[in-house]
Amino acid sequence: MQGKMKLFYSLLVFSALCIPLTGQEGVPWKYSEPELQGVSSLYLEKGIEKLRRENTRIHSLLVIRNDRIILDAYFYPFQKGLDHDMASVTKSITALLVGLAIDKGFIKDEYQPVIGFFPEYVTANDTLLKLTIKDLLNMASGFRCSWFNGEKELSGMNSSSDWVKYMFGLPFSAEPGTRFSYCSGNFYLLAEIIQRATKMSCHEFADRYLFKPLGTGKTFWEKNRWGVNHGWGDLFMSPYDLARIGSLLLNEGKWNGVQVISKNWIDKIQPLFKIQKTESYGYGWWLDSENPDEIQAVGRGGQRLFVFRECKMIIVATGGGFEAGEMDNLVLDAIRAYDKNSRHGSGLDSLQMAISKKPDTTIPAADFLPDSILNKEFVLTTNRLNITTLKFEKQNDSPCRSLIFPTVPRMFTRLELTVGTL
Repeated sequence: MQGKMKLFYSLLVFSALCIPLTGQEGVPWKYSEPELQGVSSLYLEKGIEKLRRENTRIHSLLVIRNDRIILDAYFYPFQKGLDHDMASVTKSITALLVGLAIDKGFIKDEYQPVIGFFPEYVTANDTLLKLTIKDLLNMASGFRCSWFNGEKELSGMNSSSDWVKYMFGLPFSAEPGTRFSYCSGNFYLLAEIIQRATKMSCHEFADRYLFKPLGTGKTFWEKNRWGVNHGWGDLFMSPYDLARIGSLLLNEGKWNGVQVISKNWIDKIQPLFKIQKTESYGYGWWLDSENPDEIQAVGRGGQRLFVFRECKMIIVATGGGFEAGEMDNLVLDAIRAYDKNSRHGSGLDSLQMAISKKPDTTIPAADFLPDSILNKEFVLTTNRLNITTLKFEKQNDSPCRSLIFPTVPRMFTRLELTVGTL
């Protein structure tokens, strides 16, 4: 029973992370053998093989250098074309939306006081009156709110009847703008500010001024009961479309020669607040104070966007719980290992194809699901996926079963399983 529950839990987690929006309308980059871009195919192949051998919970790894795709790997059961929950990578995109709102004249600048966007909330708190948009962007709001306690403030905000009131009611542990402290609620306030300033939700604003100019596919962004998108997370998009975001940072805000977001805003992304060692943060992005060439967007579970301006490279990783921070080292080491006289592209191509396929090993279907529970509908208690019912459907005499979510139109309505492969 424990094994069955583990498999079922894995299915629900995978469904939560991946949505088949498949809005990608074509790949905007051409493919290239890694060696033609100064990267060792053999080193990449060994790295991918190690990830597979260690059963790393990685879903995909995309590497683009010199505007050429040199690696486009998908680890079963994640498949090319699926959109992924980008988790806190969303924060970095929300930060870009603030810049766009300033570019378009909806917001004057990031030095505006936050309280000015919320006239219905009267406060006599002098510290709150000092809080600016820039402080929120830099995780320097000063609120007593951090990741050290499991982000209990985010849970508290989610369960409160008024999310803005909850955030404004948090005590201050520092003056705004003086100290970094990770707080997802900062980016909820930014989402509210964007919506109040533009009269559009973050998602609608992003569709019009960011996603459409970039030519992205369809995206999904979770919102609360007041229609405000979760500025801190829960944006679903494809790895290709996240790479388009990375391209803006690589090209000073331009996409295909068109200025989507001002160079002035991109230039503001600097290591402004030190976190630990050389790790720093600035304007919604993670940076290395000793390597200004590298910019990152980071999300739980292994969602990661790396941008290397000097070597003209973008890396996108997605996963279900792994250390994505090593993926840049894998690729950078492959650059260092480059040998112009060595070509191993065919081996890397074969491996990418192999890892995307369903494993051969299966166990008898009877050991997984007894026929007595097949084709019956099960009612679930309240959950964040809003799945109210599910059922398992028999597929003739094959070892396959379909897990069906009849009440979740945006997610998998049918997920075919080969028993024992997850």
